[in-house]
Amino acid sequence: MEILSLTKNTNVQNDVINYQSAKSDVRSLEILLVDDNEDNRLVVKAFLKNLPWTLIEAFNGMDALQKFRDKKFDLILMDMQMPVMDGYAATESIRELEYQNGIPHTPIIAFTAYALKEEIERCLSSGCNLHLSKPFKENDLVRSVESLSSPISVNISKGFADIIPKYLSNRSKDIEQLKKAIAEENFDVAQIIGHKLLGSAGSYGFDSLSEVGLKLELFSKQRNLAELRKNLYVYENFLQRLRIIEV
Repeated sequence: MEILSLTKNTNVQNDVINYQSAKSDVRSLEILLVDDNEDNRLVVKAFLKNLPWTLIEAFNGMDALQKFRDKKFDLILMDMQMPVMDGYAATESIRELEYQNGIPHTPIIAFTAYALKEEIERCLSSGCNLHLSKPFKENDLVRSVESLSSPISVNISKGFADIIPKYLSNRSKDIEQLKKAIAEENFDVAQIIGHKLLGSAGSYGFDSLSEVGLKLELFSKQRNLAELRKNLYVYENFLQRLRIIEV
């Protein structure tokens, strides 16, 4: 998991930690597009044809699972209603493979023809990061992909440069412990992880992680596995996209 990139920025005259969500140049991505409907795949390819994103097609969940075993993708676009194996089962299988083999988290965007609350919750509970209701607009699709793949920059002062790597290394250990706790339904351990994250993240400038910690603690108390899984994916995705800038 790449969690740290430290560079010197002499143009910024700020001696405090400043968190910001940064938009950078669009980077190349390898995307797995999973949909049994050729017409839908053609639309997605047309929407994304002018971006530096390579699309590999899969025609059902079983096909997607095989391609995922053979190749690492930056992101997956997953239709949820498909024959042979639907998107829910495929997503759950992908998350299980990641957990069992120590594979870094792969962002997954769910596609469904419905926008019902229950449908969205089912997508997220199965392991998807975001949901898009069909038909969607080009901008909605592009923004969704960028929201899960664009770097998140955190500016830090010189005094924090030496301790940030250790802090982020501990957060990577959190991810592994949290995966194990959720798999074993050990809500006490998950609550402790959330409480520690809530108490420390803000001091390092990671306000988004403070919110994740709050939710992990809350949903552990409620014994809500679906919400714990959802926030695990948010946590892991944040660490993967994080870039540190020394100011």
